Amino acid sequence: MMRSRFASPGYAVMGMGIGHAIWGWAAYRTSLRKIVRAGYVDSVGDGLFRTDHSKDERAAASLLGAAGMAAIPRSGFPAALVLGPWMIRRARQLGQ
Repeated sequence: MMRSRFASPGYAVMGMGIGHAIWGWAAYRTSLRKIVRAGYVDSVGDGLFRTDHSKDERAAASLLGAAGMAAIPRSGFPAALVLGPWMIRRARQLGQ
């Protein structure tokens, strides 16, 4: 039985991420506009060191790894920069 090279947990996670990004752009477009108007970089508080906008719609709108890291620099978003490529590489290895 042949298995599709895209049938792996890695590709499922990537698909889920793409779906989340599309949903985020659609659901939070007003909040994303506010973030952009605020200058984007460091425009969302982290809830500990900077609390402004850390619990409102701006925090909910920060969905993308690198983009989220720029908006909330003191957050867990840098992990996405490591986790993303690692998951992609692993998915490719399993798909061979």
